[in-house]
Amino acid sequence: RLQQQQRELNPEGEDQYLPGQPRDVSYISRLQCVQAAVDHQIEMLSKKDPDCHVAVVTFNNEVCMLGDGIQAPVTIAGDKLYDYDQVLAAGQAFPAGVSVKEGGETLRSKVFSLSENGATALGPALLAAVGAASSVPGSTVVVCTDGMANCGVGSLEVAESQLEEAEVFYDKVGAAASSSGVVVNIVSIEGSDCRMEY
Repeated sequence: RLQQQQRELNPEGEDQYLPGQPRDVSYISRLQCVQAAVDHQIEMLSKKDPDCHVAVVTFNNEVCMLGDGIQAPVTIAGDKLYDYDQVLAAGQAFPAGVSVKEGGETLRSKVFSLSENGATALGPALLAAVGAASSVPGSTVVVCTDGMANCGVGSLEVAESQLEEAEVFYDKVGAAASSSGVVVNIVSIEGSDCRMEY
């Protein structure tokens, strides 16, 4: 299993050494770290709770609701990223899909096909995920990011005078999650400018 993960994390089989650094250490990207962590969680859930539902939502300059990996993905892009009600409605309308037992392998494969590019539409992705999870009280949304929200509702890449609007957005999403019985966890990378306080 470890060799398979290594092949998935480095499909080209290229050396991953930094100049002047020891050759007995491999370096992987932030995305590869997240991919390995998500893959591990899906694998664990498929063993411990095979009837649960797992959905993946990705974000860059658009939000892509991959769901269970089998159903057709839904993309939220352009002006819709800036409309709270449209993003929430898209999340709420997204179907639950199949259990992790049925779709886990496909979903894990899709996770390893992700690539990094574009902006960081973290706010809309969080809102869509909370909307989708709200149909099942007790659900958990885990946000994994290495960058600051800078696209769509909740953008933190604004003037200091506009940060209050972003703070109101995240408070509103938190209240929506809480009232639906949804827990939100945020995972980031130390040293990245994610502005976790918001």
